[in-house]
Amino acid sequence: MKFNKLFSYVILIIFTSSFVVKAQQLQNKAAPMPLDILFGNNRVQLQLTMNKAISENGKFVYFNAIIGATDYKNTKSENESIIINWFGYKLSKNFSLNAGAQLHFIKGLVPQFGARYSYADRKWLVLLSPSYFISKTHNVDVTTIIQFRPPINEKLNLYTHLEGKYEYNLTQNGHDRSFFNWRLGLMYKKYAFGAGSNLDWYGPLKVSKQNYGIFGMINL
Repeated sequence: MKFNKLFSYVILIIFTSSFVVKAQQLQNKAAPMPLDILFGNNRVQLQLTMNKAISENGKFVYFNAIIGATDYKNTKSENESIIINWFGYKLSKNFSLNAGAQLHFIKGLVPQFGARYSYADRKWLVLLSPSYFISKTHNVDVTTIIQFRPPINEKLNLYTHLEGKYEYNLTQNGHDRSFFNWRLGLMYKKYAFGAGSNLDWYGPLKVSKQNYGIFGMINL
């Protein structure tokens, strides 16, 4: 059945990602790696993110993100997968320069470089990351993440997550890709759950795909 293929696809990503996560945790146990899954009205979307120091002084860092999506009929044309890898050098506690590449389900292997500002404490997470893509279209983008996790009581925290991206095609002087994701729920220890949506726009015509549903998140 097509649903069984969909389920197997999601489980395979989670299973494979867990091995990557465990290997990275052996190097740095302090930094959590959030795995977020949204079961929406149109499709399932998954994102696993890790950000690890790879030198003793913490100056050199490694960033990886695995992003996947598929609809409930497992339509081949609707499947999406992006793997982002880059290495960074921290110029200060909150600012770093980075370079790497992403493996895109349509564009293939695309080198990129950019900068990253991040701030995190027990309540807040703020990230701002502009990038330039070394490709025929010379795309530039900006990604922003804001989280607010204030305590409700001794066991529960409010969990809010806003994430946006805008990518611009310099060759065609127009929109290439953008999205806005939000999550609102509760957090217990390393787990979070609640309501959310992923709103996506593609190409110069800004073709829209909207997905609303429930999410689950775990800090691996």
